[in-house]
Amino acid sequence: MVAQIKEWFAAPVFPDDAHKTRRAELLNAGLIAAIALTLIISAGNILGGIVPPIVTGLNLALAILCFFLRHSMRRGQIEAASVGLIVLGFGIVTANVANLGTIRTPTTTVYLLLVILGGLLFDRPGVVVTTVFSSLIVLGMIFAENAGFLPRPNLSVTMTQWITYTTLFGFGGGLTLFGLEATRHVLARVDHELAERQRAEKTIRYQADLINQVSGAIISTNPQYRIVSWNRGAEEMFGWRADEVIGKSIAEVVKTDYRTISREQMIHDLLERDVWQGEVIQYHKNGTPNHILITISTMKDDTGKLIGIVSVNRDVTERKKWEEAIRNLARFPSENPN
Repeated sequence: MVAQIKEWFAAPVFPDDAHKTRRAELLNAGLIAAIALTLIISAGNILGGIVPPIVTGLNLALAILCFFLRHSMRRGQIEAASVGLIVLGFGIVTANVANLGTIRTPTTTVYLLLVILGGLLFDRPGVVVTTVFSSLIVLGMIFAENAGFLPRPNLSVTMTQWITYTTLFGFGGGLTLFGLEATRHVLARVDHELAERQRAEKTIRYQADLINQVSGAIISTNPQYRIVSWNRGAEEMFGWRADEVIGKSIAEVVKTDYRTISREQMIHDLLERDVWQGEVIQYHKNGTPNHILITISTMKDDTGKLIGIVSVNRDVTERKKWEEAIRNLARFPSENPN
């Protein structure tokens, strides 16, 4: 039972939209506050016995309509429900002020709550619009009251005023506190994200330093084979500075002979297996050929989409020279019997 009650009071969660979830939390709080506010004030009106029945009826109508707005909110119609709450609030409050015959009642202070609510739901534009509307409505009511268009007000003081003012004080403070809590929540999240970003940047700098310390050439490209990163080893191996090659096609910068396989077949094998390794001939900026052991790997996102390619190139030219020398020595006895 308790769990069901908590579930009913809870705001809907939209896992793929944090901003929408936050707005739903604010709207849910506003709707629940509006329902409670109208019910308590209606009870005060009945106890006081001097408020016209139509005012109590309008308050109860607002409470009922707020239930329908909560239903719309749960269906994801956050914008429509937010606008509906503000519009209904202005309509009911204005009708009540008109029926009471004067702006000199606690009901008029509800406009302040509507301004606060407008700010919570629609940020700065909400504050501006609700303030302008409240000001114009109050001005219109002043003219209407002075012109005798409103019914004669009953200015007697009863329990109605005490209950209404107490309720407004509490809900005004509650909305302010809710706004402060929302601000603290946002600031805490910003601090957390900033700390995470600083840790990530530190890790990236550390990894970048490691990559630059590696003797081999580490090169990354985008899916269109344009160079994204080019470490210090690549600068030494190929003679090009990073600022000279970033954004260029890898085939344009690094001339490669695949010897036993075509470039097209290599790309086909790489995309099919996500990794390719082999020995190739790659050329320095000055045209010098070098034997390179190259390992190429694909990078993919969580959906399996290709987002980049990384190659690790190691110069094995000296090793190839030693291997050739060993083969020559192995042939020496048969070619030179003496």
